[in-house]
Amino acid sequence: MGSRRALLLVILLLAAFQALRFFVPVDDAYISYRYAENLAAGRGLVFNPGERVEGYSNFLWVILLALSRILGAPIPAASLWLGLFLTLGTLLVAADLGRRLAPDSRWGGVPAALLLAANPGVAVWAGGGMEVPLFSFLSILAADRFAAEREGGGIPWRWPLAACLAGMARPEGVLLFLVALGVWVLCPGKREEAIGRRTMQPLVLFLAPGLPYFLWRWHYF
Repeated sequence: MGSRRALLLVILLLAAFQALRFFVPVDDAYISYRYAENLAAGRGLVFNPGERVEGYSNFLWVILLALSRILGAPIPAASLWLGLFLTLGTLLVAADLGRRLAPDSRWGGVPAALLLAANPGVAVWAGGGMEVPLFSFLSILAADRFAAEREGGGIPWRWPLAACLAGMARPEGVLLFLVALGVWVLCPGKREEAIGRRTMQPLVLFLAPGLPYFLWRWHYF
């Protein structure tokens, strides 16, 4: 266990070093910055005050940036550091997911973290100021919790919630949930519930926050 943690620490440090080399916001990040700035200033979730146009596709990221601004952090800097820490969190969750999928491996999911850390795209987007690290983190978290809850008991609430949050970070998160739901229903693992219950539990837990969010969007914009 000690050697596994040491390897993960080295991977995290190398990933952080690589990401810091690309620590510059991309142009599109400024769309989210402007929405977050206006929201934090009390002008609403708008690009131009008085014009309610949904010109972003990353609601949850805009909210995080607005909260950072309210707490006193400059939005561009907050986006970079949030992206870095979310990327490091993604590597840790990927390692845990790899450990679950290959429990007999002596490396305990370390290769999964290493492969992500070695991907140049991961390093570039970690410091790009966009929602990519947030969506990646929530997507892999949903997969990790899916693997854990599929083999365990209790109500499966963690992976539907993570998938719902991913859908608020990027619209593709809804597709992620639908694919996961299909696997959950058709390949239940060790769970023995009736197919109707297997379907309804995660669906209700996904829609509980997701439906109010969609209705708010419909009303606001």
